[in-house]
Amino acid sequence: MAGNSILLAALAVLSACQQSYFALQVGKARSKYKVTPPAVSGSPEFERIFHAQQNYVEFYPIFMITLWMAGWYFNQVFILSLSLVYIYVHHRYFWGYSKAAKRKGILFNLSDESKFSNGKNLEVLGSVHNESSAPGSPASSLITGFLLSLGVLALLTVLSTVGIANSFLDEYLDFSVAKRLRHF
Repeated sequence: MAGNSILLAALAVLSACQQSYFALQVGKARSKYKVTPPAVSGSPEFERIFHAQQNYVEFYPIFMITLWMAGWYFNQVFILSLSLVYIYVHHRYFWGYSKAAKRKGILFNLSDESKFSNGKNLEVLGSVHNESSAPGSPASSLITGFLLSLGVLALLTVLSTVGIANSFLDEYLDFSVAKRLRHF
């Protein structure tokens, strides 16, 4: 079953370090933007950093469970590779989401209807918005990164399920899927 799980343990520690790093960035942002705990709102820059970290926290238990289950019951090296992709994508997502605060802040300030004096401002807002959602733009890459991380989590979940089902069938029903597949 578990065998030698040193690679999984090392990756779990790496992801815990990443989680700590993101939490540290939230702490630094609290100091920089003067947002005292337990408040979670303040400047747009702080909120983006806070929400980027919270997005990671929400998926962290799912990632850890599927990391260990897929690693134990499927293939440790393959799962390690997938998990490294997940960690890398989340790192890029965190910084992209955090740095988007400045760009988003401009859009939010321009979109306040009380500040419009004529229709030209609406055209500027439309062109800025269209540029920010174009393929290859920061907003587009954030969505791509988020979807890629969800895809990796889904794949880890499927591989966990397949590995556990195979082990169950082999242990309790003396039916080995791997042996049956080798005959074909």
